[in-house]
Amino acid sequence: MDLTSEAIVRRYSRVRPGYKLVWYDKVAIPVYVLRLRALVLEAKPLAAVDEFLLAGIEAGLSELEELSGFLGLSERLVRKLVGRLLSSDLVVVANLNHSRVTLSLTTAGEKVLREAKEIVSEEEEITVVIDGLTRQIEDARIGSDSRSYAIWSDVAKAGIRELPSNPRTQPELEDFVEDLKRKWNNDAGKDCSLIDVLKIVRVDRLFRDDVLLLGFLGLDSDASLSALAVAGHLSPAHTEAFQRIDEKSLTPITALQGHSLEVFAQENLPSEVFQMLADHGFSEGSSLDTASSDARQTALETRLQATSSVVERSTLEEELLSEKERQAELLARAESLPVRSISVFEHPALLEEALNRAKDRLLIISPWIRGAIVDSAFTNKLQNALDRIRFKVRRP
Repeated sequence: MDLTSEAIVRRYSRVRPGYKLVWYDKVAIPVYVLRLRALVLEAKPLAAVDEFLLAGIEAGLSELEELSGFLGLSERLVRKLVGRLLSSDLVVVANLNHSRVTLSLTTAGEKVLREAKEIVSEEEEITVVIDGLTRQIEDARIGSDSRSYAIWSDVAKAGIRELPSNPRTQPELEDFVEDLKRKWNNDAGKDCSLIDVLKIVRVDRLFRDDVLLLGFLGLDSDASLSALAVAGHLSPAHTEAFQRIDEKSLTPITALQGHSLEVFAQENLPSEVFQMLADHGFSEGSSLDTASSDARQTALETRLQATSSVVERSTLEEELLSEKERQAELLARAESLPVRSISVFEHPALLEEALNRAKDRLLIISPWIRGAIVDSAFTNKLQNALDRIRFKVRRP
């Protein structure tokens, strides 16, 4: 992904009004890559001999004997070539009697001669990519798909959880063929028409791993919501599809319900730390969240790229500079607090800082220890920390 996971989560942390982002995880969505044998209509360059035949008929050489003399070919061969043009509906018999046959071009023949191309039906191998969660066709093209997807062993090795397909079975031809033909034939970028799909040659179940699952909990209730960001962008289609499956079994949201930050802190933190948090962190710490500033900066940068007005550009640049200064002030104030509540997208950077800078004691409390975080780089930093400090891991 072009943006880090934390930057993406920060961008969408306030996307659900009335809810607080309390959890996120990198996940993988299954995709089915299908190789199909299909019948297509393609525009092919017109064969030279056919072009001369059509040109001769258009010029008035409408009899087989005349065409034979014009092309320098035997009348038998010309008869065979004309038969092929007749079967393709490019020429028609204009007059037939016992002594001679007269030919003329059809409307299709005139068009083919003018464009020097003919429409022919051929079998092609096409590749179709179907999203396992939404069941939508993501891509369809002649030949192989140019994008790369992860295989299951890579996903498992990275500790990335797989979201289930819905339904869990692989697509059958009847599930998508009509939608495929409609999408293909309505795509102006395609240079052929899809007539029919003959059979499925091969199906590969792969994964796209540029997906983040976001979990939100109500500010004033135990209501929960989820959202999916795909390739750095919030995806309503994937979010809606995810909500149709048993989403709560796939998130730790239920473990967080009924536990407000204040109650959790009071039950688990030393009294002096809780008092500092009560004095500063609950109210002031939340007001120092820079996610909204990030969103405003992104919106201003988008408008800057889109505008051609010098006056508007100058105004936007001033607003962007002011927003960056405001964000810097927020960050400075946040750093000055002795203790504060933090957002989930701040965790990785703070963990990194703790591993690198702790001198006396490091306490890590984590309810979710996953391979996506505990990788070789993490374990190396952990070993370095163990060599210099007292260390304790607590898993609730």
